Amino acid sequence: MHPVVFVPSYMFSAGGNRDWYVAEPEVDVDNMTYEELLELGERIGKVSTGLSEAELDNIAPPMVVSERRAAELGSQECCICMSSYEEDEVLRELPCSHMYHRHCIDRWLSDTHICPICKGDVREMKHAQECGPE
Repeated sequence: MHPVVFVPSYMFSAGGNRDWYVAEPEVDVDNMTYEELLELGERIGKVSTGLSEAELDNIAPPMVVSERRAAELGSQECCICMSSYEEDEVLRELPCSHMYHRHCIDRWLSDTHICPICKGDVREMKHAQECGPE
């Protein structure tokens, strides 16, 4: 457990205000226990670098698998759920050309903006596609 230190605010400002603020010592997450990490998460709340639904739709519009496309995909699987792609399922193809079930990748990308396979930043890849080679 990390101690909480009360520090007079006049130590931080030239105004001489005598209010008290709570200051936490530097947090070293690499050396924290699981319980300490959970407590820290509760204190700071959810931090997400993920994508909104609108960003997802712009970066990788959903597509329904046609009979022909299902045959082309053959035995390929979504690496998140490990299920093959079937006709009439909704997929997303990321700018890096990796394909996933929409419900699988949407959940993943709501927390991060990194492709699970190539670890590429999907926002940067989409921007590069739109701008072309430099």
